[in-house]
Amino acid sequence: MRKFILTIICIILQIQAYSQQASSGWKYVSIAKHKPSTGIPVLSVIKVEWTDKNNNGIIDGGESGTVSLTLHNRGNGTADNVEVNSEVSRHAEKLSFQRRISIPAILPGQESVIRIPVTASYDIPTDSVAFTIRVISLEGLQPEAIVVKIKTRYNSPELKFAGVLLRTQSDAFLPGENICLEVLIKNTGRGNAENVKISLSLTDDVLNLDSTYASVPLLEPGAGYKASFQIIVKHTVKTSEVPIKITAVAANGESTDTILKIKLNSFSSARILRVEARENKITNARTLPGIESLTSDIDVDIPSSGKLRPDRFAFVIGNQNYVYYNDDAKNISDVDYAINDAIAFSEYAHGVLGIERENILTRLDVTAGKLSSAIERMKDLLNGSNDSAELFIYYAGHGVPARSGKDVLLLPSDVLPSDTLSAFPLNKIIMSFSTAKTRRIIIFLDACYSGTGRAAGLLASARGVKIIPAGFQAPHRSVVFSAAGSMQAAYGYRAKQHGLFTYSLLSKMKQNPGITWGELSEHVKQEVENLSIRENGVLQQPEIKISPEMKESWSSIRINDRIK
Repeated sequence: MRKFILTIICIILQIQAYSQQASSGWKYVSIAKHKPSTGIPVLSVIKVEWTDKNNNGIIDGGESGTVSLTLHNRGNGTADNVEVNSEVSRHAEKLSFQRRISIPAILPGQESVIRIPVTASYDIPTDSVAFTIRVISLEGLQPEAIVVKIKTRYNSPELKFAGVLLRTQSDAFLPGENICLEVLIKNTGRGNAENVKISLSLTDDVLNLDSTYASVPLLEPGAGYKASFQIIVKHTVKTSEVPIKITAVAANGESTDTILKIKLNSFSSARILRVEARENKITNARTLPGIESLTSDIDVDIPSSGKLRPDRFAFVIGNQNYVYYNDDAKNISDVDYAINDAIAFSEYAHGVLGIERENILTRLDVTAGKLSSAIERMKDLLNGSNDSAELFIYYAGHGVPARSGKDVLLLPSDVLPSDTLSAFPLNKIIMSFSTAKTRRIIIFLDACYSGTGRAAGLLASARGVKIIPAGFQAPHRSVVFSAAGSMQAAYGYRAKQHGLFTYSLLSKMKQNPGITWGELSEHVKQEVENLSIRENGVLQQPEIKISPEMKESWSSIRINDRIK
């Protein structure tokens, strides 16, 4: 009876609840379902190691390495959103490393390798550092912090002279004549050399024409720096030998020095004194990244044709230091490597073309007055020969377009591009030589010629813009090699310290002294095109202009034979 009464009461309560729902409308209730448990992740570190570039287990100055951490999830749940955080105990300002690494998930039984790249500055001290590595996971058990201790080692710089060149315009080192001194310093150590100062110590017999020191803020290991100085020996000098002390000092105290002795009135066939020494003295080691040395492969081991040609002559001009000779330097730039080019061509004129040294007239950084004198001197040499003389003209320097658009005006080192009246028309120079018992003239122009404006300044990044105007024609019985086309730039070759055109020309002469003129011209055009794209990212296409009288007889003749 009691059970019956309870059943009746439950039925009545349900009917009342139904009535309330009917009067107010149904209400749907969403019940959240809890994700069933997938287990607990348990992370542990099973392997830690340090690897560096030279495998000595030490963080050397400037070196990069890696701290590797292997995590293992030995639990039965997934470790989600794992973070690996790193910090270092000391010398943090000398180290670059990734402080936080995130791993989305590590599945049960899975291993994950975390790599932390580390790079040390060059001036990190000799000591040790401790990396503290913490693994953080939102769930489960995580490992204790790990400390990785690694030794550090300071690497000191080491300065060495990698080369010295002395250049002069004559065939000997003479009192009263400008001498260009180039010094190449190299950091052969393993650390940075900062604030390096290169200085000259001169006797009372030597004057400096600009500054006696040069500086470079930073020399990284393996890098080098070239400093140039202009000096002159007084006429009052009473000794036959003049010493110059060259010193290089870095901010950390690292230093080196050497003494260069210039023998006055000593003959130098290339007008260069190449100085070599051993140990901490001057060596001919390869140096600058992108610059092998003060000389390149075409400057050494120049072949000899084995025969001299008394009927051949060479007129060689290399104008490089325009800024030095012009007060208004903002309207002109120097022509990089022009002196190197002119000197190298002079040597090939003797060795490969067979021109006697007394018939080679080479002038460097010539002013307008000196260029006029050089032209007259060349005419005198030609007039002393027979009327079958062959003349080779080489010019490296600046030029501007003639108003007619049919000629190139060559700029002496003391003439600005806006002063066209003081420039020298190429055609006029050629014609003056043609009347001096010269029947054949071969011209090589690795010249900077700007068509962008007469007073806008010549480009510093390239050796020029338009070398030969479109309307230029080769004069009677002449061939003109031009470094680039009428609407292109002519560039230098930094790695070789020469003009791109000159390097290609002379390297082929060195490789094959018996090559024909036609083969040489085709090679130079192809080689310059390829090198210009590779080295400078732009196209440079040399042009060859040949007068009608020369076209049939010229291309098949070998360069060391007579052109008929």
